[in-house]
Amino acid sequence: MSLFARFYHYLSTRSLTRKFMLLLLVFSLVPLAIVGYMAYSTASNALRNDVEEKLLQLNVNTVNTIDRILFERFQDARVWSMLEIAKSATETGSGATGATEFVNRLARQYRMYRLLLILNADGVCVTVNTVNHNGKMMPTNRLFLSRNVGEASWFQEALRGKRVVATDWGKIPQLEQLAAELGQPQTAAFSMIFASAIRDDNGGVLGVWANVLDWKSVQELLQ
Repeated sequence: MSLFARFYHYLSTRSLTRKFMLLLLVFSLVPLAIVGYMAYSTASNALRNDVEEKLLQLNVNTVNTIDRILFERFQDARVWSMLEIAKSATETGSGATGATEFVNRLARQYRMYRLLLILNADGVCVTVNTVNHNGKMMPTNRLFLSRNVGEASWFQEALRGKRVVATDWGKIPQLEQLAAELGQPQTAAFSMIFASAIRDDNGGVLGVWANVLDWKSVQELLQ
């Protein structure tokens, strides 16, 4: 027996008053159910649209944040490469010019870089920061000072060009050495380098300023 037939049989055995009450109940519940379904559907669509809009906004905000971070890193390399202390360091080394203290101060203040390197025109490292952004000492002088990176493509490109060079995100040999020395996972070796030529007042190339990004700091900003 169908549900409708059962309901009809049930009504036929009841008094008129109960029939009327049951019919009234049925016909009042049906519109209520329809309205409820429509309200649920509308609310569900509104919620889905709201979530989609927030996700889209989150993506836009993330892209904008990354753009701002990268733009600032380009500016850092360009501006710092034009400083007199950078020019002097390429010629006399870091000790006589106070360049080591200067890059250490930058490392602590900006908190965005694992390594800040000043290289002469041959690609020899004449200055490197010896502390991280927390002021903790690192064995960077022993690892990198007087080492030659002249064959690196980013160095050659920065040396020849008139713009800031940025590498693709990938494994950085210097960070790989530092990670091994400090007992850090090899994931710490992945980052980007921003490099800009250091020039004298006549436009002659004296060397290259290179900043190695601290990718962990970027991730923290995005969070």
